[in-house]
Amino acid sequence: WSEPGPLPRTAEHFAQELHTLLQRSGTAGPYVLVGHSMGGLTMRTFAHAFPADVAGVVLIDSMSPSQAKPADPAPPPLAAAPPSKLSILTLPARIGVLRLVSGSPEASGVSPAVANAYAAFSVTPRSVQTALDEGMGMSESFARTGAITSLGAVPLIVLSRGLDREADWDRWQTELLDLSSESQQLIADQSGHNIEIDQPAAAVAAIVQMVGR
Repeated sequence: WSEPGPLPRTAEHFAQELHTLLQRSGTAGPYVLVGHSMGGLTMRTFAHAFPADVAGVVLIDSMSPSQAKPADPAPPPLAAAPPSKLSILTLPARIGVLRLVSGSPEASGVSPAVANAYAAFSVTPRSVQTALDEGMGMSESFARTGAITSLGAVPLIVLSRGLDREADWDRWQTELLDLSSESQQLIADQSGHNIEIDQPAAAVAAIVQMVGR
């Protein structure tokens, strides 16, 4: 629903934007940060950049910088740029093809109202362009978050999926525990990657546990 942000769309930019949003909204810290998948890179960056504002971190099946391919080129220097214009790759969304092939929104397992809203937005050119921009910034996000090897003693919960497990992914999840001296791993045994949808009670429990700490 938000307006496009300046390029590149990276974890570092997302963390800065989140910090600005919290400040301008008057939401007092410290905060419990929760990041799923790529969002975990943003929370890792935020916790490192603004440690005084962070009470705890919950990473929900988070991506890891270790996923970066060795052949990926070095990221260019971070520089502000205007929001991107719609690329030719959004053409299927602009002419309605994505709406025809998007499938049933009920398959996501959330309420019909939320599923229908999500499905409607996900096939718009703006949404597709957002995904493209984030994909283009992934190499830089991996490189910069990979340089963050410690968050000190900030409480950390790593909530990992229990289904569709792979050896590499399990190893990357375990590596995330090294970010803090006060970390623990929980397993959502009935969930794939989207734990907040597949097994929301597990996500809620991890967050409530962190708030209690």
